[in-house]
Amino acid sequence: MAITKELAIASIVITPATGAVRVEQVQRVLEDGHELASTPGPTLQLQPGDALDGLPPAVQASVAALWGQDWVQAHTRRVLDELAASQVRLQAEHAAALQAAADRTAELARLAQQQDAQRAALAAAQAELDEERRVLEDRASQVSADRLVIAGQRDHIRKQKPELASRMAELAAALPAQDTTTPRTPSVLERAGGTKGK
Repeated sequence: MAITKELAIASIVITPATGAVRVEQVQRVLEDGHELASTPGPTLQLQPGDALDGLPPAVQASVAALWGQDWVQAHTRRVLDELAASQVRLQAEHAAALQAAADRTAELARLAQQQDAQRAALAAAQAELDEERRVLEDRASQVSADRLVIAGQRDHIRKQKPELASRMAELAAALPAQDTTTPRTPSVLERAGGTKGK
């Protein structure tokens, strides 16, 4: 009795739309030509244009029937058309992305200019406020100085009041007493509108 192993074709799955071929194999254990056991073997994935050298004759026949010259040419044209359409779509998406980036850059530049203008306006307003504050502080300092001067003058006047009162009393005492009981007769000149009598 002789035990042998062989790799056999389990199934050939063809996808006509793409021309893809999947070859499922099985590992068989034989004894005198009778199968004792089998296990899944490697699976082959074939695409149009792949080399068929070394493949089992059944696989080559199935693939050759599918991959005829007319089908290969049509499949090639379809693949090229799909690639061209994909390239156009990618270029359009790339152009749209570039435009969006340019628009975003322009918007950021506009916002930056607007922020710069706002900063300049705020700086100018702050400068005006600082100048007004300085003027008010100067005025406040001047008012304080004026108050000190006025207070000093008031104090000086207050100190002079007794002296002035004393001086006025001295002047009043030095004046001759005036007789107010007998009216004085106007002189001729006074009646004529001349010099008043003394």
